[in-house]
Amino acid sequence: MDETIKNIICGILILDKKFSILDISNEFENITEYKLSELKDKGIEILNNTFLEKIYLQIKNKVFSDINDELTIISKTKQEKTIKRRVSYIISNDDVDKIVISIVDISNSKKYELEIFNFQKLETLSAITKSIALEYNNLLAAIMGFSSFLKSMVNPTNEIYNYLNIIENNANKASTLTNQLMSFAGNNYFRQAQIELNKLIKSNIDIFQKSLTSNITIKENLYQGEILLYWDENQIHQIIINTILNSKEAIEEANIEEGIIEISTNIVDGDIIYEISDNGIGVLNDNADKIFEPYYTTKEIGKHTGLGLSVTQGIIKNMNGSISCKQIDGKTVFKITIPYKEPNANEFFVKDFRGSNQNILIIDDVDEIRNLASVLLKNKGFNPIGAKSGKMALDILHNNKIDLVLLDIVMPEMTGEEFFKVINRLYPEIPVILLTGCMEEDIVKPMMEKGLKDAILKPFQTFDFYNKIAKIFND
Repeated sequence: MDETIKNIICGILILDKKFSILDISNEFENITEYKLSELKDKGIEILNNTFLEKIYLQIKNKVFSDINDELTIISKTKQEKTIKRRVSYIISNDDVDKIVISIVDISNSKKYELEIFNFQKLETLSAITKSIALEYNNLLAAIMGFSSFLKSMVNPTNEIYNYLNIIENNANKASTLTNQLMSFAGNNYFRQAQIELNKLIKSNIDIFQKSLTSNITIKENLYQGEILLYWDENQIHQIIINTILNSKEAIEEANIEEGIIEISTNIVDGDIIYEISDNGIGVLNDNADKIFEPYYTTKEIGKHTGLGLSVTQGIIKNMNGSISCKQIDGKTVFKITIPYKEPNANEFFVKDFRGSNQNILIIDDVDEIRNLASVLLKNKGFNPIGAKSGKMALDILHNNKIDLVLLDIVMPEMTGEEFFKVINRLYPEIPVILLTGCMEEDIVKPMMEKGLKDAILKPFQTFDFYNKIAKIFND
């Protein structure tokens, strides 16, 4: 082969009309990892058993147009590579004299395309999940709110009170599930609330038990009393989900007969201790610090992102806590330590306050939410006014003295974000509280910086609703 062709940047293969290999370029050898002598001995089909099919059919039918396609080949070291192939024919006396095949390795670009596709798929899934969770939050807000309000009107000894309690408790469980959906979908707004750690662990164990294979068992040894935290519930869910998922995958990778995940909690010397262990593939002590690095994984590449433990460590650091990993008696043990601080009880009791017929504008496109907020506000001596759209709310503002606005974000015609810009410009003296299930930080944070007073996240507890409003009027 001519030296110029031999050193060309793409792979070149030259065959005669009987498909015997005449020569290859250096790049063809680099891509396939086979030398010329090896390909002559084994045949070009060693790369792909259909490598010559199209070429054979064209020659048989005397069709000599170029072939441009993509093909998967297996290299000498058993690597799967995607190549872009071009087949051309040198014709002599109306017959094929030589076949020239050029190839380019496009494996990396294909992987990049796949990564983009998977990212877009995850984005779509995240958007759908958030949309569903928001709809559920609206439904649950009405169920939880009205059942809680009715309980305040019924004697606790009455049987009806017990029925309302059942409704409220089950709505709370459903609310926990929607919080988990929002967490999976990447809801990134920080919302502090009182959380009972053991309760969250048990709810996540219940969910995981349904998806575990029969050879994996989760054992729990939880602190006997309540462990109360005042933190973002979605973030605590993420810690629990990521650590259980990590143990589950480690056991699956180890391919053992009996996998055991053990979870324990305790309060020791003013610290909350959460430990989770498994008998999976394990982590070398030399790699114990690396596992918290983004994208680092000891599991099969392609199936795991290597982000779960990195995200978990970030959350724990924000809580002024720590996470460690050790191998103890053949088990991988993750230990999470978080400073324990008794939550302020005053945050969870309804403040004794009454309105004096102040006008509160409720802007929400869901009838049940406006009705619920109206009932709760009337009960405290306020005058609620409902609007199902931003445009309707502006008309009300023009014709009424409004003392407070409760504003949803996700609405047709005009979003809450757009409405807030208008009211901030026309009526900057009117305080605004978000009443919404959509608490995206990139939306809420700029609103807070522009004077948004507070936020009530659906589905809400009655004490949270009243406390946020009391704060506005007491201040």
